[in-house]
Amino acid sequence: MQDYLNEAVDLKRFALLNRKRIWIVLLGALLGVLIFGGVYYIKAVIMSGSDMYRCKALYYITFDTEEFEAVHDYYNDFTWNEVLDSDKIMGKAAEAIGADKQYMAEISVIPTMSDIRFIWVYFEDEDISKIEAMQEATGQALADFALEEKGFTSIEKWDGPITEKIEEPLLVTRNLVFGVVVGVIAGVLVLIYLSARDSSVYTYEDFYNRFGIYPIGMIFGKGKKYCDERLADNLAMLCSDKDSKKINLFRAEALNEVAEKKFEVEEFEKRVLPDGVSVNMLYHGNNSSFISEAKSGAPGIMLVSCGKDDYGSLSRAVNNAKLMGIEVAAYILVDGDEAIYNAYYRVGR
Repeated sequence: MQDYLNEAVDLKRFALLNRKRIWIVLLGALLGVLIFGGVYYIKAVIMSGSDMYRCKALYYITFDTEEFEAVHDYYNDFTWNEVLDSDKIMGKAAEAIGADKQYMAEISVIPTMSDIRFIWVYFEDEDISKIEAMQEATGQALADFALEEKGFTSIEKWDGPITEKIEEPLLVTRNLVFGVVVGVIAGVLVLIYLSARDSSVYTYEDFYNRFGIYPIGMIFGKGKKYCDERLADNLAMLCSDKDSKKINLFRAEALNEVAEKKFEVEEFEKRVLPDGVSVNMLYHGNNSSFISEAKSGAPGIMLVSCGKDDYGSLSRAVNNAKLMGIEVAAYILVDGDEAIYNAYYRVGR
């Protein structure tokens, strides 16, 4: 026997029992889309602030390779960004237009260079006139830098300045897909949580693995058939093995002395009981002979409600049977779902 909390995960059982809860996963996906898509929209569109503009210009560098052969090996995009922020260029440009050097350094950048003879200089800000003035002053500072610094012949403006609005790409699809994935995962986790809390019996293996009592069949509460195809044969075999013409039927609730669910004994006798065998349906009620009748020698068969009797109540029932000295020879699942039974045990395939 094993605690139901330590049972191995049965994916087929999990899928069948949660097939009507698939709406939880779909709801999770929808909420994920609404939350992640909504938050992104608010952040990227509503709270994006003022429009940003970029003023860019392309400069052509002529190196003095006759006197300094390897000077071009020193200058790359990383080096140029440091040089651009120095007093020789940015400091001089800021002074020329009365701007703050630190601020100009923060909003300027030289992107990756594909050719060491060309550099793009970007200025990005909300104020178009400001960045255009900064670009113009920087161009002059670069020209002066080339004249003053060893290794250069000249730095001339090749193209621009060009001012354009910065269009940030809207990553809507990525955020929506991410929201769906997170929502589906959250929905599946909810299903796992609900399944973990549900200790009811749904398959033959559930009860057998927990209590070591063998199943002999299932009576359907939903479906076209009354019971599964093996119940009648198993009853006949059980009565033959016990050499008995009578069986004792009792609900699990009877052993716990709580209100019992109704069971149609006459229909049971008519449909599955072997010829010559009678049923003694035991109810606890105020019947003082319950224990003595259950110990009369006839095989005792417990009726377990599918999807209703939980682990706690069934565990008490089995323990009470042992304390009373009642032998539970087998059990029958009642109120079963024929569709789940057929799908799980692949009946008719």
